[in-house]
Amino acid sequence: MSTDFPEFNKTALRIRTLTATLRRMHNTERPPSSPSEVSSFLRHMATLLTCGSDTDPPTKQVVAVTGGIEETGVKTLVVVQNESPGPEAFSLQGHDIAKSDEPFDEIISGPSSVPLEKHISDLLGLLPRCKLYSRLTSDTRRWSIRVHEALEAWVPDEGDSSLKTLWVKKPRWAGHFYDHSTEVIEKRSTDKGEEWQFSQATAAIWAQALAGLLASLERKIKQYRGSCDTDKKHTSWLSTNQPKPDFETTLRSINDVTYSLYTFVYRNSKILKMLLAQKSLQKVFRTQRKRVRVNSARDGSSWASDVTAERDDEEPELAHEMRETEGDCVYRYLQLIVAWHAAIESLLQPRYRNVLSNISVGMVEVAGSEPELMQADEFVAEYYARRSFLVFNATKVEVREVLEPAIPKKFSGTIHAEATLMGLLTYFSRQGDASYYAGDILNINILKESIEPALVKPAIGVGKKCCWCCYRLATLLPQHYGDENPISLPGTHGILYGWCPPRVGVEVEVLKRLESKLWVKLDRAIHLRLLRREAAHSRQSSGIF
Repeated sequence: MSTDFPEFNKTALRIRTLTATLRRMHNTERPPSSPSEVSSFLRHMATLLTCGSDTDPPTKQVVAVTGGIEETGVKTLVVVQNESPGPEAFSLQGHDIAKSDEPFDEIISGPSSVPLEKHISDLLGLLPRCKLYSRLTSDTRRWSIRVHEALEAWVPDEGDSSLKTLWVKKPRWAGHFYDHSTEVIEKRSTDKGEEWQFSQATAAIWAQALAGLLASLERKIKQYRGSCDTDKKHTSWLSTNQPKPDFETTLRSINDVTYSLYTFVYRNSKILKMLLAQKSLQKVFRTQRKRVRVNSARDGSSWASDVTAERDDEEPELAHEMRETEGDCVYRYLQLIVAWHAAIESLLQPRYRNVLSNISVGMVEVAGSEPELMQADEFVAEYYARRSFLVFNATKVEVREVLEPAIPKKFSGTIHAEATLMGLLTYFSRQGDASYYAGDILNINILKESIEPALVKPAIGVGKKCCWCCYRLATLLPQHYGDENPISLPGTHGILYGWCPPRVGVEVEVLKRLESKLWVKLDRAIHLRLLRREAAHSRQSSGIF
C-alpha cells in the first residue's frame, strides 16, 4: 500500500487541472528549431518500437527508451506509457525481456531458404499498422497542396540561386524519372560505376523524380490497403478459380519504393536540400501553408482524449519551428516517411550489429491513472488569488466566465513515458534517495541494472517529439539537483496535453516550479480571451459586424 504524500498529491492535482484546461484553450508554443540531442541508436530503437495504430492499440502505445552501449553488449530500458482509462493503484513494474530462441524465419512464418529482401518484405506486412501511410499523407494538414504535386509542377525562375553541379552514383530509383527526361542528364562511367550529373539545367527533372517516388508510394499503399479490405470482405477466390490478391508482390513493391525514397533523402541529401532551398519552390509551400492551429481542441462532444491525441503525432511533428524555412519543413516531412527504413539501415551497420548480438532489454510497465481534477469553483479561486497585473482589473465573475468552460469534467491524460523515465534516471542517479512512491517499484533490481549505462550521460529516445511539460521537466530536474549532465530529449512540438507528473524521482519542489510556469501560461491565455471579448463587445456597441 502506498504511503500518502499530501503536498505532492495536491501539487499533482493542480498540474493535472492546469494542463487539461490549457489543452482545451488551444495553448501551444512554436517549437524551437534545435537538432536532436539524442543518439541515433536510441532514436532508432524508439522508432521501431512505436509502430501501431488504432486497430492494434498495444503496439501503438507510446514508449521511451534509454540505455547505453558497453564493451560486452547493449543494455536498454523501455518504458511503456500507461493508457488505462480507469483508476487503479499506482505501481512501476520491471520486466526482463528475453530474446526469442526461435529462428528468424520461424518468427515471421517464412521458409528458411528465402533471401534477406524477402524477410524484410515479410516484416513490412506490418505496414498497414505502421505510421507510413499516415505520415505520407500528413502533408495535407500542413499545406493546401500535396508535396508531390508541388514538386511535379515546379518550374525554376530567375530569382532562384545558382545550383552547384554534382556527380552522384546512378540512383537506384532511376526508373522514377519521367520518360525521356534522363536523356538530358549527363552521365559518365567511373571505376565505381555509372554516375549522373545534377545541375542547374536538370534541377526540375530531379524534383519531378522525387514527386514520382512519393506519388508511386501512395498509390501502392492505397492498392495494398484496398486489397486487404477487399480480401477481408470478399473471399470469393477461396471457392473459385480467381487468383488470390498478390499481397507479397505489393509489399515488396512498397518496400522498394520506400527504400528508394530513403536513399534520395539520405544519400542524395545535398541535392535534395539544394532543391528545397530554391526561393520559387519555397514560395509555393509558403503561399499554400494552412492557417490552422496544431492539434486544436474541439467541442466537448467530439473531444479526443489526450492519450489518443498524443499517439497520433503526425500533425504536431510538422508544426512550424522557429527560424525554419518551408524547405526545412518539407525535408522533415520526408524524413518522417522513411524513419522506419532509416532505423533498420542504421542498426544493421557493423558498429551496432556486433554489440546488438548481446542485447538485454528491461521493460517498465506503469500502472495507475488519476482521473480527478479540481472543481471549477476551487480552480477559479486558486487562479484569482494568483492572477498577475495582466488581468488584475478583471472581476472574479469575468474570470469564471472565461475559465469555467475550459475546465474538463475529468482528466483524460496520463503519466508520459518519457516523464516516467526521467524520474527513474533521476532516482537511480541519486543512489536511490528517498522518493515519493519509490516503495511502489516492483522488481527494482531489473530496472537498476538496465538503466545504469545511461546514468553517465542521460538521454531518452522517443518515436516523436515531446510535449511542453516533458521538455520543461528535462530542464528543471538537473537545475534542481545541480547536475552537470542535462537529460537529452529529441525536441518538443510545444503542445500541452493533459499531463500527470511522474511519481518516482521528481521532488515536489521541482513540480512547483513547473506549476508556476503553467500558471503564467494560463494567465496569458485568460488575458487574451478577455481582450477578445472586449474587442467583440466594442464592435457590437459601435454597430460594426
